[in-house]
Amino acid sequence: MTDLCIRGHYELAPAEDDEGNPVTVRHDVDGVEWWDVRPAEATYGNLCGRCFARIRYYVGQTPQLLSHIRSHVKPAMQAARAERVAGTRDLVIPINPTASDDSHDLYAMLANWMTSFARSLNCDPPVTLWESFQKDIDVRYMPVWAEQRAAFGLTRALANWYMYREAQISYLMATAAFHDELVEMVGPLMARYPQAPRKQAHTRARVCPQCDEARIQAHWVGAGAHDVVVECFDPETTDPYKGCGYQVPREQVDRYIDWGEW
Repeated sequence: MTDLCIRGHYELAPAEDDEGNPVTVRHDVDGVEWWDVRPAEATYGNLCGRCFARIRYYVGQTPQLLSHIRSHVKPAMQAARAERVAGTRDLVIPINPTASDDSHDLYAMLANWMTSFARSLNCDPPVTLWESFQKDIDVRYMPVWAEQRAAFGLTRALANWYMYREAQISYLMATAAFHDELVEMVGPLMARYPQAPRKQAHTRARVCPQCDEARIQAHWVGAGAHDVVVECFDPETTDPYKGCGYQVPREQVDRYIDWGEW
């Protein structure tokens, strides 16, 4: 029996026509269109390809995101006209408390999960977490000295540690909880602290069956199990949809994408 994704979601169930081409079985019930689904299969440890790739994507976003959040901690230039402590030039609130709390919460979440994974795998944690690992205590905030650049370096160390061990971690039962907490925290923070547009991380291009150009790529459009679009476009141009525009049907996505590349 094939193992199923530990998160327990479903995917479209493809079938084949008489010529062996993949098709999706749809039904019309009282005028409403339905299609066959099946439990998602685990292809990377206890995770399906989409869940495995989504964790990698969000973990990879955390260094730049946390650095960006830390840049909001200090008051903006207009704070020079803000209220002062009586008899001094000090600001009443010298920092942005929301950005400060968000940065500490994100770092603590990621750090505590990496420590937990290190214990489960019986290996050393990221070197920046060695003290809390030895004392068996939870990380509650970033080091007080960590400004924008230091925050990037500290978080990148955690992200790199995860990427190096992601295949082993995917077999742990806790990966489902990690996936959900990561997406629930990082997604809203990315919306709350928008950054300048950056080139999306793409998989290696595959040949498009319609125009024979190597432009079939995938990119996320949301956090849902099926919120990934696989289509023919050229990410190297200013027009992200330059290409023939062919979009791979959702039931055929796994034929074009190796989720381990993300």
